[in-house]
Amino acid sequence: MAYKMTMAILGMGVMLFSPGIEAADFDFSAGLPPGWIAKGDAFGSGDKAVKQISDLSLYYAKAEPAAGIIVSAEFTITTPYLNIQVDGGTLKGRLSLIRVLDGNRQVIRKSLASNLQINGWLKGGWFTFDVRDYLGEKAYFQLSDCRSLSQVNLKQILFGNEPRGDFSGKVYIEATQQVLDRDKATADADPFRPVLHAQAASGKTWDANGLVCKDGLYHFFYLIAPNGAPPVQGHKVSTDLVAWEERPIAAWPSVEAGEEGVWSGSAAIGDDGRCHIFYSGIGPDRSSIFSHRQGHLVSTDSSFDQFEKVNASMITMDDIPVPAQSVRDPFVFRDGKTWYLTLTGSVLKDGNEALADQKIKWPDSAIQGAVFLFRSENLYDWKFEGIACKSENKPLWEVSDFIKRKDGLWLFSPGGKEYHIGRFDLDNATFEPVRPQEKISIGEFYAYHSITVPDRRHLVMGRLTDGGGTAKKWVGTYAFPREWSFDGNTLIQKPARELQGLRKEHFSHAGTVLSGVQPIDKVDTEYELLVEMDLGTASKCGLEIRRSDDGTRGYRITWDGQKAYCQSIAPEPPEITAWWINPLPIVPENKSGSKQVKFHLFVDRGLVELFVDDQKTFERPVEHIPLGDTGIAVFAAGGDAQVVSFDRWNLGRKNEK
Repeated sequence: MAYKMTMAILGMGVMLFSPGIEAADFDFSAGLPPGWIAKGDAFGSGDKAVKQISDLSLYYAKAEPAAGIIVSAEFTITTPYLNIQVDGGTLKGRLSLIRVLDGNRQVIRKSLASNLQINGWLKGGWFTFDVRDYLGEKAYFQLSDCRSLSQVNLKQILFGNEPRGDFSGKVYIEATQQVLDRDKATADADPFRPVLHAQAASGKTWDANGLVCKDGLYHFFYLIAPNGAPPVQGHKVSTDLVAWEERPIAAWPSVEAGEEGVWSGSAAIGDDGRCHIFYSGIGPDRSSIFSHRQGHLVSTDSSFDQFEKVNASMITMDDIPVPAQSVRDPFVFRDGKTWYLTLTGSVLKDGNEALADQKIKWPDSAIQGAVFLFRSENLYDWKFEGIACKSENKPLWEVSDFIKRKDGLWLFSPGGKEYHIGRFDLDNATFEPVRPQEKISIGEFYAYHSITVPDRRHLVMGRLTDGGGTAKKWVGTYAFPREWSFDGNTLIQKPARELQGLRKEHFSHAGTVLSGVQPIDKVDTEYELLVEMDLGTASKCGLEIRRSDDGTRGYRITWDGQKAYCQSIAPEPPEITAWWINPLPIVPENKSGSKQVKFHLFVDRGLVELFVDDQKTFERPVEHIPLGDTGIAVFAAGGDAQVVSFDRWNLGRKNEK
């Protein structure tokens, strides 16, 4: 049995302990242990009230000074682990372990400061500081009232030869999965929720975080924020990009490293055959603006179901030798035998150098988006190469992706809304566009990741940012996988050919010449539609889907010879406005005055994905239109138009009737 005692700390250090014996070095059951001193208005100590800091966020620590601190006297680190237990509720505040070396002070560990209820998320309320690298050195604890909260429910801090915290993340993962499972039935009960698209069990679907393939099995890693919990990285697998099987959560916040969530990143299979996951870590000492750090996990089994943390601070702001803010979203790729990693963020524009040392969020007018390039030979050790490119019109870039073409040019996309084609000189860390940027999507497509499959196709999976709602216990989903190719410097986008595996009953119609609106079909809630039309003498033509029998409700897709646009026939009540109710132009490139247009669209309950001429796309939930409205019509105005071809397939998985 471990021997426990309360140590009096009077500025003289603590005694050394025999191997294998734990001691209750700091016991908080009766208040502050001896030797702990409160300074300032720490946690409402004394008669002074603590000023409440407003505008707190679950995921981002607000950059506010501490209202006060509580510190211990210096002591010697004598065991490899310091085990911290929180009793009952929530650890509020920031517990830091500060190293004292030659009179200098350096923070070496910071605990989480979170609104999470600790019991259930941490093993017995324990988390652990790994201090094996600091044995024999002097240190002290500092408890900061960084969020001006009234109490810290610390129970004890134990020196130990074994960790009591769960470095594997098993307890955290189990608690997260329980939240996802708890809300799944409510999310699935929403009749508008897509049933064929990849999505999380419940909660908010966030960025796509990696698509890799091994032995014919696709692994899709994605960011998910369960309802009321910090984000983690989920994991799905598929043999056909159509049917997805949920696997265990892959990445979790390392609370002992000061993380409150894992954010966007990427994945790759290394030379060691292991899957490597890279992510941005956010927490009390990792605010969104000033101190992002990039973390690294690797798989420990051949099925990529289990991961271990390699380094929660693989790349820090100190590794970027230029003033920068909001650095995030590691994207890893390979060229030849060398690995590269890009980060996105902001740098100062010329003339704003005076802001470099100011701990403020730089104004948008003073900054521009940037891509930071790193190089590695082994996926573990990274060297900063330079700033590859900067945005001319955006203050921040995020979630980058690079695709190398057969001709040596590269496609670069920050975020997934637009793309650039250019020359990427990796040796000199420069990306030079050869044409102006172009749109990828006019809708909800965002934060995709790409993979080049063995047949050399470029496949992408991205996030659709809207749909559902917090009351429905789900928000957002993932787009169907897309196949990208190039016509010169024009991006060609098509639904991945694997999606044809969803096709069931087929209906076709062609040759109709029309003026006005002509109902042509009725279909249930999941289908694919491929329609080619010729404008003829009409000024515009197009489709109406999800159409009511009387034609007063539906969703209209229009072509006017130069551009396409989408618009609700009958939007929500006038007091409700949304940008997507107004026509948004979808302008295919290289039309050359052609009057023909091809619409390729998918309807999955309350979601529509549209491809126009295999180029631009539009995605939007249409949850304001009743599911009972199932009509499809074609129309023309200002003359006669022709339906060149009309093909519709009902959609469903192979094992569904």
